[in-house]
Amino acid sequence: MLSAVLTVTALTGAAHAWGHHYLVTDQALSHPESLTEGETAIVESIEAYLSDDSAGVAAVFAAHYDWLEARGSTRFNRAAFDAGEPSRAGFLAAARLNPETRIPLVVRRLPEGESYGFEIDPGAASPFLHEKAPLITDVEVTVEGSEIPARVIVSTFADEPDWGFDHTLWGYTDYGYGEQPYGKPEGESSKAPFHMQFAHEAFLVKKFVPTVLEGMASDRVDLFTRLARHAFESDHDYWGWRFSAWAVHYAQDLAQPYHSKTIPSATGAFYFRYVVSPRKDMLTDRATQLAANRHFLYEDFVAYGLQESYLSDTPSYETLAGYLAWGDHAFDVADAEGLVVELMEYAAAHSGTVDSTLVKAFGPSLTKNYEFDVETDPAYDIVNEMASMDAKSAQKLLDETGKDFERAGRATRTILTFTYGVSAD
Repeated sequence: MLSAVLTVTALTGAAHAWGHHYLVTDQALSHPESLTEGETAIVESIEAYLSDDSAGVAAVFAAHYDWLEARGSTRFNRAAFDAGEPSRAGFLAAARLNPETRIPLVVRRLPEGESYGFEIDPGAASPFLHEKAPLITDVEVTVEGSEIPARVIVSTFADEPDWGFDHTLWGYTDYGYGEQPYGKPEGESSKAPFHMQFAHEAFLVKKFVPTVLEGMASDRVDLFTRLARHAFESDHDYWGWRFSAWAVHYAQDLAQPYHSKTIPSATGAFYFRYVVSPRKDMLTDRATQLAANRHFLYEDFVAYGLQESYLSDTPSYETLAGYLAWGDHAFDVADAEGLVVELMEYAAAHSGTVDSTLVKAFGPSLTKNYEFDVETDPAYDIVNEMASMDAKSAQKLLDETGKDFERAGRATRTILTFTYGVSAD
């Protein structure tokens, strides 16, 4: 069935839409009009925050569920936060997140950046957070009551939704998410419907696999934007910045072409050929591997390039990072829902160009060989692959990535205008 190639192919990507959300965010907040400039906050545990503002938090959840009902969503059971017995578990249940989520007091230290605590194994913060060479994952514990920059809070916790929020939620029937619309029930792709959203698909996709349109990233953006705004208004700035970062994560995801289009390389001819083919399993397997390889390559290209912008003086890496702080401060949209629409439309339209540019930059052995697995092959090394890229093709990929980076950076700052900016008025 057509659903097989879509459910598996487009959703076998790596853990992060943009490799290293924390670096994407840090660079986005280097914009001269960034609202984090000069701002700090006192570290506060989730338990302390909920105990101090339980009634306010309960009201925010009620407003979020009112919003879901008003827009006609069917993928939820209304939940309430118990203001009488505030707890982390109660918060996670009301937010319909994985109940094992830790919500630790940590920071992600920038490459060779300033220290704000003492270093720990990344897995102590989350089982989904681990180091994979050559990418650095430095995590430090912070002390409750200490003061840290708002920029550090936002950049650190823009990563946090990948630390287990949305993994394997389909067994929690009380949450009301319904049948999984795409992805696999276990592993990384179990979270796909919350981190990918496909509003701009081909006619055959919409006709034969309508569930592919039922992503819920926009629901997350709405909830965490509301929580952030209220936290600022109630003088809990640490949680204002941290909730903002959670909303930022999903907005950044939707600015990534491979997260807003199921199969960027596919044309109408591809889908028709699949429908009439007697060898659907073979086509599914091959398309799945190619899509996964390109997705991993793109994330590694971005993550390593960003990381090196902190560690070296290589002009191309500095250019890549610079795109995130380039251009307007924010999008001219009325609310978070408008931002989601804006992001998905462009990312989907641009996905084919990014995909074809990536193929030319990295070559056929990595992008057109369905017998090769970028994720598991021991010979794969993103450092070597980037070093051997043709200069002209590499520049083209850098230029096209810059277009999406500019929008991801602007989306990051737009979220803060909806949270801290509104609260400060």
